[in-house]
Amino acid sequence: MKKVIIDIDNTLCNSNPRFQRVTKPNGKIDWDIAHKPEYIIADQPFYPMIELVNHYKKNGVWVILLTGRPESVRGITKIWLEQYDVRYDQLIMRSWEDNFLKAPNYKKKMYEEYIHSNVICAYDDDEDVIQ
Repeated sequence: MKKVIIDIDNTLCNSNPRFQRVTKPNGKIDWDIAHKPEYIIADQPFYPMIELVNHYKKNGVWVILLTGRPESVRGITKIWLEQYDVRYDQLIMRSWEDNFLKAPNYKKKMYEEYIHSNVICAYDDDEDVIQ
């Protein structure tokens, strides 16, 4: 089966306002605050990307959402996805043990462990992940 991999933050939604709001004076993001449900639910959707995701799903492509968000926000993430009618088959989120991996390393690990093959396209806002 053909598969497509899609990131969530800054790919399906605009997370930059949330990240900017919780950036500390030293320039680092306070991830504990960034992952508060009331902030996540306020992320605005990128409707063209959601339409693309739903097009893939409608045409029989296995849609994998691969995000660096932690498992602890799975519930609010699923609510956000339902709110904007994002259709997908699999949602892969970061476990505690992978919490300190850089995004490219984490996503490569998830690809190798869970996805393996048949990927026709991948969408992510981080060029290092796509490479």
